Amino acid sequence: MDFAPPFGAWLKVRRRQLDLTQVELAKRAHYSTESIRKVEERAHPASRALATALLVPLDIPDCDQAAFIAFARGVDVRQRLNHLPVPLTPMIGRETELAALKALLAPGGTARLITLTGPPGVGKSRLAMQLAHDLQPTYADGASFVALASISDGAHIPTAIANTLRQRALGGRPSIEAISAYLGPRELLLTLDNFEHLLDGATLISDLVSRCPRLRVLITSRALLGILGEHVVEVKPLERAPAIALFVRQASAVKPAFALTPENGVVVGEICGKLDGLPLAIELAAARSRMLTPARLLERLTHHTGARFDLLTSGPRDADARQRTLSATIDWSYALLNDTDKRVFRRLGVFVGGCALDGAAAVCCDDGDTAIAEALIQSLLDKA
Repeated sequence: MDFAPPFGAWLKVRRRQLDLTQVELAKRAHYSTESIRKVEERAHPASRALATALLVPLDIPDCDQAAFIAFARGVDVRQRLNHLPVPLTPMIGRETELAALKALLAPGGTARLITLTGPPGVGKSRLAMQLAHDLQPTYADGASFVALASISDGAHIPTAIANTLRQRALGGRPSIEAISAYLGPRELLLTLDNFEHLLDGATLISDLVSRCPRLRVLITSRALLGILGEHVVEVKPLERAPAIALFVRQASAVKPAFALTPENGVVVGEICGKLDGLPLAIELAAARSRMLTPARLLERLTHHTGARFDLLTSGPRDADARQRTLSATIDWSYALLNDTDKRVFRRLGVFVGGCALDGAAAVCCDDGDTAIAEALIQSLLDKA
């Protein structure tokens, strides 16, 4: 079990989880109700005798009993909540983004809730993971990373958080109130990855942040949450140099003899340009290096209709299904749109290389109303 001070607040939460009143707990511990009340009101820590008497009625496991007694007597025994996936490869590029985000999210920074947004495959999750690893030593209670891709209902977000924190004591279906009570006194960086399909749960995050003054939340999402306090940071595609470095690393992983040369360097740069600097697309393309030379790969991307999607289909088996092909990644984003957004998206497809607002209004609105067109396009941009 994890014990987050102050003891009185923890005791009240634990008692309610066990569906006990102060009178019932006092009776089971063979103490007065007044003793329980005083401890819960934080008037003073529990005595060793009272702490020992509470072990059984509070269902404290044998392995945690010594820590519980120390905690009840006023010793902070909580453990850091470092639940982070370990990146398999070093991050390439993103030095500027990391520096800016660290300044915002470090304890004492100006942002308590940041949403990383950007096009599919741009590397939002990888950037968030690196940021959590870099910042976790600066937080008193560490950092945790909650993967939301497999959840289909925003109401299940508290359960996902509790499972990541490994807090079974919060109950089988934890509420945001229970999560808030647990995290309330903690200084923690909480990362919620892949939020775009759970926007109905955005108010839960707003509630959590408002209840936990020392908590900071980092979210990755293709759509904005649209809640108060949200600080939006758009993740851009890679610049040319890091894009080439990423291609070379991934190509070398599948073909150890691969090396960047003056002859193929220009071609690799053009490949990365054709793929718009998107890390996912570059990784999928580089995976074809066992079979295709850079020149052949560039020729396929340049002259074959649909080759961009046909080629980029060799993602790792252990990757999320949405990240195994470029087509699946884009399909997932499109599926998140409502019917109106989809209609606007299809109509804007007649333009190549962007358009002015008047042009967008002409194709998006039957009466060419620019104000309506602006609102429709803004809705689409918020889900980009």
